[in-house]
Amino acid sequence: CVTPDSIAPIVKLKNFGSDTLTSAVINYKLDNGTLNFFSWSGSLAQKSSANVVLPMIQISQGSHVFLAYSTNPLDCLICASPSLATYPLHGLPIRY
Repeated sequence: CVTPDSIAPIVKLKNFGSDTLTSAVINYKLDNGTLNFFSWSGSLAQKSSANVVLPMIQISQGSHVFLAYSTNPLDCLICASPSLATYPLHGLPIRY
């Protein structure tokens, strides 16, 4: 198995607001690293969700903690399901 040196995390963005969501700022970081920001734009109806692929993050072999949340707007939810965010490294999964 080849160890990747970077991954592109996938998070699920869900609209809990009453209007169509057209943009959101997703904050994310790996372990205790730098907090990154990703500006998403699209069209997400009320109670709808979409998978968002974030930019590549450098990683090393081992277990890591991935954190993602939205700050603008606050009425949407970010989650990473195990099926969307499990990356095998030498047979050991990294869960976000």
